[in-house]
Amino acid sequence: MSRSVLFRKLFMDVLLKIGDIGACIGRMGRKIAEQKKALQDQCEIRERERKELESLRERIRALFRENEKLKRRFEVIHRDQESLRRSEERYRTMLENIEEYFYEADLSGNLLFFNDALYRMLGYAREKLIGMNFRELMDRGTAEKAFRIFRKAYETGQAQKGIGWCLVRKDGSPCHIEISVSLIRNVAGEIIGFRGVARNVSELIYLVYHDSLTGLYNRKAFFERMRETLALAKRDQKEKNIFYLDLDEFKRVNDEYGHHVGDGVLREVAARLKASLRKTDHICRIGGDEFVVILNNLKDESRPEEAACRVLYALSQPYRIQGHDIDFVRPSIGISTYPKDSENMEALIRCADIAMFKAKRKDGGGCFAFYDKSMDEALRSPDAKP
Repeated sequence: MSRSVLFRKLFMDVLLKIGDIGACIGRMGRKIAEQKKALQDQCEIRERERKELESLRERIRALFRENEKLKRRFEVIHRDQESLRRSEERYRTMLENIEEYFYEADLSGNLLFFNDALYRMLGYAREKLIGMNFRELMDRGTAEKAFRIFRKAYETGQAQKGIGWCLVRKDGSPCHIEISVSLIRNVAGEIIGFRGVARNVSELIYLVYHDSLTGLYNRKAFFERMRETLALAKRDQKEKNIFYLDLDEFKRVNDEYGHHVGDGVLREVAARLKASLRKTDHICRIGGDEFVVILNNLKDESRPEEAACRVLYALSQPYRIQGHDIDFVRPSIGISTYPKDSENMEALIRCADIAMFKAKRKDGGGCFAFYDKSMDEALRSPDAKP
């Protein structure tokens, strides 16, 4: 083989080796580039992770700070709740121990809350009274009055105080109360109900309207019942009768036995009058031994003479008072009639009074007489004697 051929062959081998080395270097460069890229990506990932970790740490610190705030806030709320619980306990204890009646009702008048004093007075079980409407505890007239008071409080926003109502207990007996009405508002200021305090004034009203000795209606009550009775009689076009009653020989009781015995006779007279007349009749003591009765007959027929005979018989029976037998006391009754004798209250009383004096002069008393106009002239006669 010639030297030139050998040289070319060697040269070609070198070129091939160089090509292989270049290819190897290229592959190594690409691999280094890939590794560099992978390293850069890894660095970026680590940087992101570092930032995310730092952000997470900051969020944890923020959450820890918020948790501390919530913990302190919870402690404050817990203290406030405990304080509120104690306040409510004191509030309820106070309500349950006061003698006054406390209530809360919704806008329709349904009872939502009340203290023990109220349900004990009304006679209902607590669970029965919850949700009961005020109208169920009143007669129609009082219910209409209550509605007007509630509406006035709602429309004006002002508390209503010193209002007189008559509630009806479970057993049907009346209870006179003096009540206040104020508004209940929610946090938004909207009116959601009513609350108030009431007190029992039945005893005060009793003292105002009843005679302390006999327990009958007194003069004040008589005139009020008289006005009410005549107003209804005028509306219904009904006849009403008035008795004016006086006890003959009563002065002799006081003179012979003393006023304490006389008081005993008056108390017995009151008891007999109640037993002789209807529950709807109004019996009043207007002073001394003088009594008046308003016959409040609810039916159309009016028979005052029957009632007068029952009263005469009952009051003419002997009285045994503190060991004394008293058989000389008898009643004289004058009767006037609405509207025949008059439509005026004072005139009717005067007519009954005149008729009573006529009865006293008739057969020595112990009887009844109806008023007629001729009695006016007879009373004015010089010979007239009471």
